[in-house]
Amino acid sequence: MESEPITADTARRPSRQSRATTALFITGAFSVFAILAYRGLISSVPAIGLITLGGPVIAAVVELVVAFGLASGRRWANAAMTPVLSILALSGVLTFLASLLGGRLDIPIGAILMTWALRAPVSSTSDPAPGQSTPSALAPILVGALLVAAAWPVIVPSATQPGGPLLASSADLQLELAATPCVGEAGATGAPPEAVDVVVHWTWARTEPVRAGIDGVVLSWATMGGPEGSGGYYLDEPLPQEPGITEEDRSAMFAVYRNDLSIRGFEPGSVTIRLHRPNELASGPGLVQVAVTYAHHHNGQLGTTPAGLWTQAQVTNCDW
Repeated sequence: MESEPITADTARRPSRQSRATTALFITGAFSVFAILAYRGLISSVPAIGLITLGGPVIAAVVELVVAFGLASGRRWANAAMTPVLSILALSGVLTFLASLLGGRLDIPIGAILMTWALRAPVSSTSDPAPGQSTPSALAPILVGALLVAAAWPVIVPSATQPGGPLLASSADLQLELAATPCVGEAGATGAPPEAVDVVVHWTWARTEPVRAGIDGVVLSWATMGGPEGSGGYYLDEPLPQEPGITEEDRSAMFAVYRNDLSIRGFEPGSVTIRLHRPNELASGPGLVQVAVTYAHHHNGQLGTTPAGLWTQAQVTNCDW
């Protein structure tokens, strides 16, 4: 936006430098407050939370640096002032239009402040501070950083997709489920085994740069066969698990385990449980069906169905 010609009237008005200092300090300080207040509420996936905050953090730093530079009369701050104000005003307007298309009404306070600052005339007495007589490369660096921050709403979705640069996808997980003893291992024909050991093993084809978060491993089972009304196989006492893997919940139908990625990272891992035969389960054909669901970045479950960034499931039968 072009500055107004300096006249007797405009000379009495606050300069663009003065208004820009105020506007940039207000928006920068508010952004810092919002980041600190809501940093833990953005996403349960640490990598998504970090990348989402990246753009606002860059913008807040640029705004505050330019504000303090203008307040101290730095030449690089004067050079960066108008481009920075223009970028923030335009991005605020685009964000406002996007909110309208999404059925919301977000008042573009930042864009209003930047437009208010741009409408003021540039001071003709903005002499550089001592030691600032030579051009500085800081102005284009700050403007470039702000352009990146303005493009952040486009960068975040592509960067946080499973299979993208930050997050593994379901195809990157190799999940194996085994239950023993089964056919031919239970002893006499038609005799259900005394106990069934269930082992879930997983490996990763790739890792994530952010080694943090909780994965969930949910095992469920059902017994088929035996007299009507007889009980099914039940979960034995907890077995020792690998470091970073802990039991979170158990019932007559399922068991939930946590895989702490900050401890284990993306190393191969496994969970082992033992199911015991009820005393009333008589001889005869039958089976125990066991299912496992691995939830990456586990964030809760409905019954035996866990939720997460994505899930992968396997089913196996132990029959006799």
